[in-house]
Amino acid sequence: MTGLAFFNIILVLVGAAIAGFEHRLSKRQMGYFSVPWLVHGGMWSDLIIVSGIAYLIGSYLGEITTTVWVMCIVAGLAISVLMHLAYCQWCDLPGHIVEPERIGIRKLTVGGWYHLAYFTVVLGTLSAYFIDTSANKFWVAVLLICFIPVAVWQPGWYAHKLTAGRGHIDANGWLQGLVMIVVICTAFWVFTPTDYNLKVIKDNSQPVLQATETKWPWLITPFNDQGLATIDGFTVIRHWQNGDHIYSSAAPPGAEGTYLFHLVPRQ
Repeated sequence: MTGLAFFNIILVLVGAAIAGFEHRLSKRQMGYFSVPWLVHGGMWSDLIIVSGIAYLIGSYLGEITTTVWVMCIVAGLAISVLMHLAYCQWCDLPGHIVEPERIGIRKLTVGGWYHLAYFTVVLGTLSAYFIDTSANKFWVAVLLICFIPVAVWQPGWYAHKLTAGRGHIDANGWLQGLVMIVVICTAFWVFTPTDYNLKVIKDNSQPVLQATETKWPWLITPFNDQGLATIDGFTVIRHWQNGDHIYSSAAPPGAEGTYLFHLVPRQ
């Protein structure tokens, strides 16, 4: 959905504008020993990778219930606050998010508070998407893993390069990345609904339809809006059954039931 992706781009550019007004956008404004907006990998990840994710998830957000939205936004706020507080503790260089010379939560700049709010919305939206939509989450999970080297590891690597003369990822960075990868992969597997790979098995008698469960998107047999697919020249009809009711459409979001497949004999 291009609208959501465009909206995310606007939000990120607002953050860049705030950094510019605070004179925290570039090295020219902040000096050599700093991590301004333009050299922080997380900002470029927000601009490019998160916008790509927004494009993929936008059409599914209408499935999310109000209760799940509220719960996920509250959880996103709590996680965002904790992450920005942790950043205040370990960051020794001035940047667009933190000013180390201040004390406690006051270390956060205006841009830091804005990013805390932005990150709350992103985390809440992603959590709600994973928990309460019928989408296959594989490609979103791939983009989230791509987010880690640029947004999580690059800032620490760059800070070490400035202070020690050689960039490296410390143990804390590796641990953060590993935990995020485990969480992302688990969320993909737990919250992606099972779909099917269909094959027509031909023998000496009647052809038989074989259905194999899968969550890998490239193995899923695609059906059109009418619930029809063509496999090896055969037409397959998909129905959704819930109790005694059979529907000639895809499963409604969150519905309990099962798919039924019917192989249409060749004339």
